[in-house]
Amino acid sequence: MANEGEAGVEIAGIYEDGIQFIRRYEPSHPDADAEGYVLYPNVSPIEEMVNLLSATRSFEANVQSMNAIKELARKSLEIGK
Repeated sequence: MANEGEAGVEIAGIYEDGIQFIRRYEPSHPDADAEGYVLYPNVSPIEEMVNLLSATRSFEANVQSMNAIKELARKSLEIGK
C-alpha cells in the first residue's frame, strides 16, 4: 500500500482474453496430448512490441507535459518576485 503523498498502482481486474492456444499436430513432441496435438502460447510478439512502444511513447509524452507544467509554475513564481 502506498504512503500518503506517494503514487501507486492499483489492479483494475484480472480477466481471461478468451483467445485459444495455438494447436499444432506434433505427435512426436513430448508435450503432445493423446491426439498428438501440442498447445502453444497465443502471444503475438508483434502485438506485444506495438503495445510496448505505445506505452513508452505515452509515458514520454506525460513526462514532457509534467516538465512543462513545472517550468510554467517556476516562471510564474519568478514573475511574483
